[in-house]
This record gives sequence, structure tokens and C-alpha cells, in this order.
Amino acid sequence: MISTASKQFFFRILARLFKKINKKSVMKNVIFSALIIASAILTGCNKGGGSFTDARVKKVSSQRGFTEYTYTPENKIKSVKSSDGSTTTYTYKDKTISQLRADSVHGLFITSSIFLNAAGLADSSVASDPSGTYVELYAHDANCNITQTKDVISGHLYNASNSVFKDGNEVSRIITDSTSKPRVSLFFDYYADKVNSAGYQNMGMQFLGNDSKNLMKKFVQVLPSGDTIRVMSFNYHYDEKGRVSQKAVYDNHGMLADSTSYSYY
Repeated sequence: MISTASKQFFFRILARLFKKINKKSVMKNVIFSALIIASAILTGCNKGGGSFTDARVKKVSSQRGFTEYTYTPENKIKSVKSSDGSTTTYTYKDKTISQLRADSVHGLFITSSIFLNAAGLADSSVASDPSGTYVELYAHDANCNITQTKDVISGHLYNASNSVFKDGNEVSRIITDSTSKPRVSLFFDYYADKVNSAGYQNMGMQFLGNDSKNLMKKFVQVLPSGDTIRVMSFNYHYDEKGRVSQKAVYDNHGMLADSTSYSYY
């Protein structure tokens, strides 16, 4: 897999690489963080899969803090509370999911909407603030895997992401700018015998479709010049049910870079 938590970790890496996206606006950073939490979304396809589709993640903790998840009786995500002082709540009506992010640190209250298609899967998300409107657009394959995303700010394309999947896992992703010029390429390797227990479905985000089905083994970040700027590898520990209980991240020197623990309902 590349778990939801792992993707948030990689987005933080990319955020540092693309710092120039939001030089002036804290609001933009907060909005994009909210959209990332609930952003990867789709068309008619085969939802589900994996050995842990009934598992629900309760808490994800690391040296940076924690995130807690609650769910509706239908096992849909209800709220996401983080140690950074933010809480995001979800409400469901027809083909729209509304998110309210309350950020006590920046004193912000941000409402965004996720719009679902006929299959009950999201294909866009929208948020606005005085500085502009932020839209995420998505395209997906027949297996509900996200193959393309586009970030649009006030009607203008900022960047796009195109992914390739093999055997149920995302194996590569190319991120391009508004002119389709590559910014960075990401490559992923997986443990073929280890099943994802912290994917979208395990966090009540079935509307996002299918996450990578296996646990990530390695992540490589490459610039358009061909220079490798980051390599990370992953090891895992498991609970009595075989679910991931801890993930250790190592840099290209084999030094521990991050450690994340998971608990379940």
C-alpha cells in the first residue's frame, strides 16, 4: 500500500519542495491540507479489496503529533482531529460531502465540498476563501485507482499529477506544472505479501476509491534532470490480527527518519 498516512507524509515532502506555491497565504496551505485529507476521488469501478476492509483506524501517532478518526454507524468518516489544533467534520447529503475544518491555531473555519458521481465516488472538491477558489479534479481507472489529479486555483491550473498502477499498487507518479513541464517523479515499490490495513476504506473514505493494496517498501523521488533527491524505505510491525501497528521510515543512509503507530477500533 501507500497508505493515507503515508501519502500525507509524502505531500509534506513535496510541500517543502514546492514552497513557492504559497508564499503569502497561510489560508491556501490550510485549504490544500484539508483537501488532501479527503482528496483522491473517482468513477464507476470495483470498490473494496484487501484482507482488512472491515478494519477502522482509530489513531495515527508519530513524533510530529497524532490524528484521531471517528466514524458514522455506516463506517463513513465522521471527524478527523489532529494535535495541531484542527478538527475536520464530515456531513453527507445526496451526492455531496461537506467538510468543515476548524483550525484553532490560525483561527480559521474553512468549508469545502466533495462532489460525488453517479457511482458514489467523488470526482471533484472545491473550497474558497477571500484570496481565491481551490478546486481538485480527478480521473480514475476501472479499478477505482486515481490516475490523474489537477489542482486549479481561481480558474488557473497550478499542477497536475499522473499515476501508473500495476497489480493494484501505484508504482509511479509524475507531477507537472501548469505548462505540463515535469516538476518531479515519484516511484514506489511494495511488499507483495503484506496487505494494506490503513488505506482509504480503513479510514471511512470509501468515496476516495481504492488505495494501493500492499504496504510500501520503498519510495524514490527524482528530478527532471534525472537526479535522485530522496530515497526512503519502510519496515512494519503488526498487531495480533496482522494489521500494521507501527511503520518505520528510513532515509537513503539507513537512518530512522520517522516512526508512525496505528491503533484500530
